[in-house]
Amino acid sequence: MKKAILSIALLLSLTVSFADEKDSKSAAKSGNVAENVLRQFAYNFYNATDVKWNINEKFQTAFFKLNDKPAYALYNLQNEFLVATQIVKAEEFSKTALKNINDTYAGAKIQKIVKIISRPSDFQFSDDTGSYWVSLISAEKQVILLVSPEDNITTVTSIKY
Repeated sequence: MKKAILSIALLLSLTVSFADEKDSKSAAKSGNVAENVLRQFAYNFYNATDVKWNINEKFQTAFFKLNDKPAYALYNLQNEFLVATQIVKAEEFSKTALKNINDTYAGAKIQKIVKIISRPSDFQFSDDTGSYWVSLISAEKQVILLVSPEDNITTVTSIKY
C-alpha cells in the first residue's frame, strides 16, 4: 500500500513537472501566457483592470491597473511569480524621504518611483514589500535608491556617464 501511494505521488509530481515545463516552453514559443500564470494572476490580483500581457525571451509580464494606478506583475518562463510593482507619483511619495533625496542628490530629477506591492511567499531575500525603488537622473549619473516604509534610503546603484 505504501509503495502504491509513493508511486502515485511520484507519477503526479512528474506529470505536474512535465506539464509546467511544456507550458513554459509553449508560452515562450507561441507568445501565449501560460495557463497557470493566468490562474495565479487572477487569484492574486482579482481586482486588476485593463490587463495586458507581454511575453519576451525571459519574462511574462502583466501590465494592469490596480486601484486606478498603473502596475505590473512579472513572471519568469518557468511560470514563477517574481514581483508586482505599482507606479507612484512624487506627490504620493513620503515627504520626508523626498526631502532627504533632494538634499542628498541636489540637481537630480526623479525619473520614476515604483512601489513593491507583492513578492512571492518564498522570496529568499529580505522582503522589500512596501518599499519604493526610486530612479534619479542628473547630467553626471543615474542613481537607483531603495526607500523603506520607514524612509530609510539605500543607494542600490550609481552609474556615472
